[in-house]
Amino acid sequence: MCSRSFRGGRRPTARSAPPRPPRLGLVVRTVCPGVPLYVEYALTELGSSVALPLMQMKDRGEAHLPEISGVEDA
Repeated sequence: MCSRSFRGGRRPTARSAPPRPPRLGLVVRTVCPGVPLYVEYALTELGSSVALPLMQMKDRGEAHLPEISGVEDA
């Protein structure tokens, strides 16, 4: 863990870092030493176990998006 690779144009700074996720036991947060300090996030075993059902719910919602959007117009 604590690799130095990142995607995007510039490395996020402490001021632009995303908010910390709630403590539900789904994600582990690792502060990596270095200058500047940086943080990595990874799914726990519990987080990995809920990833597939959540992706299936997302896919089902997207598949039925026209029906869902039609409800808002009614």
